[in-house]
Amino acid sequence: LTSTNTANAYNQKGGESAYTRYAEDKTPTVSFERPRNVHFRTRPLNLWMDNQEFDHRVISDFDMDDYSELEGSRLLIVAGHNEYWTDKARDNFDRFIAEGGSVLIISGNFMYRQVEYPTHDSLKILGYWDQDLVMESTAMNYSWGGRGRSCSACDPAIGFSGLKIVDPAAPYFDGVTINRGDIIRIPYNSEFDGFPNLGLNADDATGLPIVDPEYANDFYYFDLLGFDIAQMSWKPLPGRTLGGWIEFQHRPESGRVINLAATDWANFAFGNEDVKALTGNMIEYLLAEQFVPPPLGDFDFNDQLNVDDIDRLTTAVRQQQSPLWKYDLNQDGRLNAVDRDAWMEAKGTNWGDANLDGRFTSQDLVQVFVAGEYEDSISGNSTFAEGDWDGDGDFSSSDFIFAFRSNAYEKASVVAANPTAPMTVWEMQSEFVAATIMGQPTQAESDLRPSLASESVDRAFQEDDRKKNRNPEPFAAQSRPVSFFESMADSRAKTLSDSEAGSEFQSLESSLRQDAENGI
Repeated sequence: LTSTNTANAYNQKGGESAYTRYAEDKTPTVSFERPRNVHFRTRPLNLWMDNQEFDHRVISDFDMDDYSELEGSRLLIVAGHNEYWTDKARDNFDRFIAEGGSVLIISGNFMYRQVEYPTHDSLKILGYWDQDLVMESTAMNYSWGGRGRSCSACDPAIGFSGLKIVDPAAPYFDGVTINRGDIIRIPYNSEFDGFPNLGLNADDATGLPIVDPEYANDFYYFDLLGFDIAQMSWKPLPGRTLGGWIEFQHRPESGRVINLAATDWANFAFGNEDVKALTGNMIEYLLAEQFVPPPLGDFDFNDQLNVDDIDRLTTAVRQQQSPLWKYDLNQDGRLNAVDRDAWMEAKGTNWGDANLDGRFTSQDLVQVFVAGEYEDSISGNSTFAEGDWDGDGDFSSSDFIFAFRSNAYEKASVVAANPTAPMTVWEMQSEFVAATIMGQPTQAESDLRPSLASESVDRAFQEDDRKKNRNPEPFAAQSRPVSFFESMADSRAKTLSDSEAGSEFQSLESSLRQDAENGI
């Protein structure tokens, strides 16, 4: 698809273009019956394509209104500066992808203005496309992008004059010597489209984009391949206007799309042999349909299985959220506890591992009690990192029963000698009591909590607690103390003796044993 509408809008043959008319008429009409550039920002690509073995043909923007021009094709390549789109053309573009067609976009400022054809030989500009609709179609838009640094009003010190590579592991980088952080130069690039983000993870020179997880979560597949820093547009901090290069897929049954959203990739960049090689590789990748599968359980595509992912899955299971394909990890057609277990297996850890370091230890107990949500009066306020392990949205005794079933809790006294040796709930009295006490510190102790959590628990309770002469410091109760340790954390800030702590634990132990015997 070559950008005939944009070429016509810019065309000044006959004395005027749409741009010279905008000052007086925001919806001008321009004629196609004028000499014009038929290779608008695509001439190097067009010449290169003619020398390749791809079975292809060229269509115009006008042809996009007729779906038969697309039907039966496997791949649509959109090149250049495809700014002016009719409503029908957008519908056909979306339909092609929804029916399984793949798309390679090497065009910026994409689908920015809406037009119609009053006659077969004229073009009328209607206004601007709703940028949210553009985002739905192409996963990027101009409002999140902007100008390249080579524009006359831009700061040449901002950006890279090209695309900085984020993920060179994508299949189409095979045979091209490009590493993460390298820049593929586009000597002049007019405009970029961009994606929702939370800024960069470091300064402009070294940082990489933080993709907005709420945006990435909407896709069946998503990968950020490269970016530039765009100018002349603005987003509230921490968001930044960035040029993007992404690969995405809306749904399992829809086509795969690579959107390299730069107006001049097919033009000024095409003198670079790496650009030609990458373009050929992307075409072959999309035609072969041997796509990179989505990573299991990484719902926001940030290359990590973290608490955000398990919380998303837990919410989806609890509320039976759609789409099913997003969260049905074992692909049995249902959302249930089995999918949550599949996520934990993919992460390589067990329930109770609140900090997701791969081990269920006293430090996890410290973390969840410090959160202060144990059996509080607020329904559904707890996350995995705050003790909701059974997935009901709250942190309660049922979460301990759920987590200890796995027999994965690690005994501090054997961790150093044998890091993988498990212990049962009935063997972890001293550590459990210690972690609970540490979860309710005095104000003075609060400053020491990091060192206490990382050192003292696992060191101080390596021997049987009842054989030690321990005198813990008094501590103040939070707004809602843990129910089975209320005698330790009541309004009188009572100090526990060893015998009292043991008594409280024996009561808990008896309750848990009874629950286990009842099959809970």
